Amino acid sequence: MSGFIEVLVLNSNPSNILDWSRGKQLERSQCVMKWHDYIQSFSSDNLRQVWGSHQILSQTRLSDVLDLRAYVVRFENLTEFDKFMNNDPLRSCSKYTTILLTPLSDDFEDDEKRLELAKKGLSIREDNSAAALIQDQQRALFKKAPQYVGKYEWKDCANPIIEYGDFSKNDSIPERPLQLLIVGQNPPEYMAWDDHRKLIHYEKVIWWHHHILQMLEEDKVSHVWGTHDFCDIGELSYRSAAGATVYRARDLSEFDEIYRLDPLRDNGRFWSIALKPIEEQLESDSTLLSNLAI
Repeated sequence: MSGFIEVLVLNSNPSNILDWSRGKQLERSQCVMKWHDYIQSFSSDNLRQVWGSHQILSQTRLSDVLDLRAYVVRFENLTEFDKFMNNDPLRSCSKYTTILLTPLSDDFEDDEKRLELAKKGLSIREDNSAAALIQDQQRALFKKAPQYVGKYEWKDCANPIIEYGDFSKNDSIPERPLQLLIVGQNPPEYMAWDDHRKLIHYEKVIWWHHHILQMLEEDKVSHVWGTHDFCDIGELSYRSAAGATVYRARDLSEFDEIYRLDPLRDNGRFWSIALKPIEEQLESDSTLLSNLAI
């Protein structure tokens, strides 16, 4: 496809499912199995990646998530995406998040432009002026660029296709790495930051790109995207930037070490999802259906 859109879709059970009758839960579980059939009907032209998720739910609150699937789809336009969503067997009985993706190179270009515009907007300083002193004092409150910035050659992530059935077709797969999908965005208080504070945040966003280059070089990232500056149909949104990354690690201890290197780790909100092959998700969904049918 020459022109296309890519969307990361996350679907999970409704928040009130635990209050549903057993019969209604069974009906939804049957729809989940229909979803597996539906999603398998698409080729890699449209279904680019697909994962299930492990039952690592939340460290900060009680969670009502029983099942969650993550997948990236590609279509020529939003009208085609509408058709895809309208025919989804889970559309009327699940929660959805849809994130419009952009290649990392496009996202980097946009972030660089934003940084330069912010610098120009604050270019009122003159040497030895009061404004210069204020800016220097502001900058001194924050970290300097990490050592990895500028160390790695720029490259875009290939974002390899993961088709439904890839895992089950390969019976010689070695012990696979842990994979975690991290979707990050700026915090709510971002809207109240002054322009100096935002400028420093924009610097850290550029550092994040260099962090990703290091992770790609070390084979600790398998997929990464920027996102379009789209908002929210459900409520007023403060979000102005986001990114989605799939990290690879031997175990959670190594992931902790990798994740601490993220220069935005302390400056954003993050959705963390432990991924697993969609074939294993099918097994989990089948087990749930069997238990409800008893």
